[in-house]
Amino acid sequence: MQNIDVFIMMSRWIFLIALGYYVIINLQWYHYKLSRVLFKHHKQRWHIFYFVLPVLYFVLIPENVYFYFGFYLYVVALIIWALRLSKGLVLTSRVLRFFGLYIIFILFNELLLFGEESSFLIRVVYLLPLVISVFLSSLVEKILLNR
Repeated sequence: MQNIDVFIMMSRWIFLIALGYYVIINLQWYHYKLSRVLFKHHKQRWHIFYFVLPVLYFVLIPENVYFYFGFYLYVVALIIWALRLSKGLVLTSRVLRFFGLYIIFILFNELLLFGEESSFLIRVVYLLPLVISVFLSSLVEKILLNR
């Protein structure tokens, strides 16, 4: 039983980090402005395929074997997408700070929700570290820029 729990947790972490990768690469392309990513992106359908549909899948589909198959299918599709890009993610200090914050918040969230039964609201809460990390990352950058 414990091996299954580790598999579930690691699958969730891989999925959330893949979502974070998609978000940060788009933010990097558009100078870390969320409004530009949302409204001026040259391929809006990427947001649907690589963000909106996976998030809806994560939140709305009940957990079973196919649920985790969908996770890994998304990760493979995202890897193929990333390899076909002309400009990949550049690991700047800003990107590393974002991933540091993101992983800390994912870990904190995992500790808070450890042992909770998976439901719609719990899965929505698992997505909060991404929102918090984007907000705090931009706040930290503004603070560092104004020093």
